Amino acid sequence: MPSPSHYSPFYHPLVAGDYNARFGKVPIDGILGTNGEVTIISNGHRLKDFASVNELKITNTFFRHKQTHKMTWSARGYRSVIDYILTNKKLLPSVQDTKVFRGYDVTTDRYLLISKICLPQKGYTFIKRSPRQEEVFRVHLLEDPSIKSLYQRRLEQNMTHSPCSRNINAEWQTLKSTLQQAANEDLGKRMKRGHRRRLILWNEDIKNLI
Repeated sequence: MPSPSHYSPFYHPLVAGDYNARFGKVPIDGILGTNGEVTIISNGHRLKDFASVNELKITNTFFRHKQTHKMTWSARGYRSVIDYILTNKKLLPSVQDTKVFRGYDVTTDRYLLISKICLPQKGYTFIKRSPRQEEVFRVHLLEDPSIKSLYQRRLEQNMTHSPCSRNINAEWQTLKSTLQQAANEDLGKRMKRGHRRRLILWNEDIKNLI
């Protein structure tokens, strides 16, 4: 495993590794707990310095377990804790436990070290928007010849009595108002919901193809 200096706590919120470090039980606030080993070696001092400088928490030492669930290495009648899981402040509240898992069937002198992490779920608020409603003229009624003729006469009558203006904007507003008035009187309005594509069920092209 690489040495701790090869890791960047800013890119790795949770770092697990074989540091071969033993640093005793003297606690460091927010860095080292009291559930480690009594033995201290030089690698232990280096790991403590690394964790302190980068504000990393050595999670093994903060959870109380039996010795069998703390020792990560065992061979030739000796056992110790040399594997650790470190986390930064961002992930710290999510780490609920760290302990050794001994239920494997592999020939090795190491034991699996696991951490229980509970990540909070991100809350999303879904806002259901009501369909857009607007009033539109019932232009489909113009397909009826009698209604079409009535609309044309109404439009001509209104245009005759409409005032004239030399201002293009005023002229457009007058024309717009005249068209809307005639359509409102002869066609009426209906509520339109959203935008729907009309499905053509029959036309001359389909007839010729058949």
